Amino acid sequence: AVEMDKQMAMEFMVKCADVSNVIKPTEVARRWALRITDEFFDQGADERSMGVEISPTCDRLNVSRVTLQTGFIDFLAAPLFTSL
Repeated sequence: AVEMDKQMAMEFMVKCADVSNVIKPTEVARRWALRITDEFFDQGADERSMGVEISPTCDRLNVSRVTLQTGFIDFLAAPLFTSL
């Protein structure tokens, strides 16, 4: 049980590090937000050009960067960091 708790704690810390861009200084967080949304939107453009269904977070014609970041903070980052 202790080994499992250690493993879980380590996985939790890695996840926190992975999503920590939103709690960094504003300019750093803004640059990361632009990078990740660019990546999402590029994927959506690729999906569109292949004629396949566009992933919900990747459609630059129907999703805004603000909406993506607000959803990420509200539904993933804030609950994760609040649980610390």
